[in-house]
Parts: sequence; C-alpha cells; structure tokens
Amino acid sequence: MVRPALRREVVAVLRGSYRISERRACSATGFHRSAQRYRSRRDPQVELRMRLRDLAAVRVRYGYRRLHVLLRREGWPVNHKRVHRLYAEEGLSIRTKQPRRKRAWRYRQGRPGATVPNEIWAMDFMSDQLFNGRLLDHWAYLNGVGIDFSRPGKPTDNAFIEAFNARLRAECLNASWFLSLADARARIEEWRCHYNEERPHSALGNLTPEAFADQAQPARELA
Repeated sequence: MVRPALRREVVAVLRGSYRISERRACSATGFHRSAQRYRSRRDPQVELRMRLRDLAAVRVRYGYRRLHVLLRREGWPVNHKRVHRLYAEEGLSIRTKQPRRKRAWRYRQGRPGATVPNEIWAMDFMSDQLFNGRLLDHWAYLNGVGIDFSRPGKPTDNAFIEAFNARLRAECLNASWFLSLADARARIEEWRCHYNEERPHSALGNLTPEAFADQAQPARELA
C-alpha cells in the first residue's frame, strides 16, 4: 500500500511536470481524488512527539514499550498503541539482527530458582585466578558461596548474565565514547545506577530492580 504522503507527492510531481489537472493525475495513477484531498484531523500531539524523540535520543536502545513506561512515569496519559504509532511515524524503530539458531536449546535440568532477593547471583569472568594467585573457588569456599559453572560452549546455562552483558554492551559501551579510564568508570557507574534505579524491566513488571527489591523486602521479613 502506498503511503498517503507519497501518493500526494506523486500526484504533485505529475501535475507540475506535465501541467495536467488533479483529476487527470489521479486517473493516471489510479488514486481516488477524495483520498488525494483528504487531510487528517487528528491532533498532531507535538509536545508528546518531541518528548518521545528526546527520550529515544537519550536511551537509544529502548524500544517503544520501554519508552511508553517512561512516558507513563512522567504522567503522560497515553497507551502503548499510540506510542507505537508515533514511534513508527517518527522513524525511531530499531532493527536488531538476531542470530539464527539451527537447533533449539534448553536449560540444564535441576537448577533451582531464586525464592528471595540476593539468594542467587549471576556472574561472568574471563579468568578464575586472583592477583595473588588464589583461585575463585577457594574464595567461594571460605565465604560459603556455591558455584555452579556453565558447561563449555553453553552460554544459555547462565542466561541472566548473558542478557545483562548484552544490555550493558548495547545501552552503555556501544553508545558511549570514552575519553579516559576515569571517564569510562564514571559513565559505567552512571549507567549502573540508571539500570538499578530508573530503567524499567519487563521481567519485573516494568519495575526497577530497586523498586522490586523494596517490594519484596516486607515479604522476606515476614517469612
């Protein structure tokens, strides 16, 4: 289907190039004159569009659903369908190329789920040896931490940290230009605070991790 704006542009080009009437231009292209002359009466919502563009410019990796949550937090009485429409009309859509998997994967059987905050932590590291030669498992043994290693070549065994790494890379590292090590530390710390205190998480019902932890704390105390 040809977009209305493009259709009107085609008719305008024909009229200007061949000096013909609107009727003949519409007849030649197969467009109806009533549709050609139609003008939308919808509210352009300039302020909402401007705020949506501002949020998308700051949070470049956010889709329309997460931007909708931010708008609702600010008090905009708008549903996700309208945000999606404006998001598309403003050209803010992000296309992410996902790898095609040849075979389905599944988690290992028997891994327990967390029942209270801070019961299970996800980690990722490049080496398991500390600067003084002590191994990570020795530190874990002394501190009463049980380590469940992922199988080699099976990153989905620890999907939580893999998902976090992807968001850190997309929303912070790839979106920043670090001028020095101190600048990198400051920007990463700023993103960490945003991730925990402001960023809506769909897995938590669009709450922040901080708000989710506060919500779970009374239940934990009662238990």
